[in-house]
Amino acid sequence: MKSFSYFPHFRAWIFAAAYYWLDWVFLAVTAIGLLVHIYLGCRGRRRRQEDQEELLDDENGGNSSNPFGGHEESAGGASAPPPPY
Repeated sequence: MKSFSYFPHFRAWIFAAAYYWLDWVFLAVTAIGLLVHIYLGCRGRRRRQEDQEELLDDENGGNSSNPFGGHEESAGGASAPPPPY
């Protein structure tokens, strides 16, 4: 009696099983990666908003528009007194 003689690749089930489980691993890793990306993306967006608000506060509340902290000179060449703090 020949067992499975009509199907010579009956021992190839291991590849089907590997494909099945690797497919689930791929789906799980993709789902976890999506969740991590969403979490870190929202976290980074919050940081960017905080940084932007801080920069806007610095621009509005700052005494000089010069980002290097120097004071602008007047047309006569004499430096203007520093603004009161």
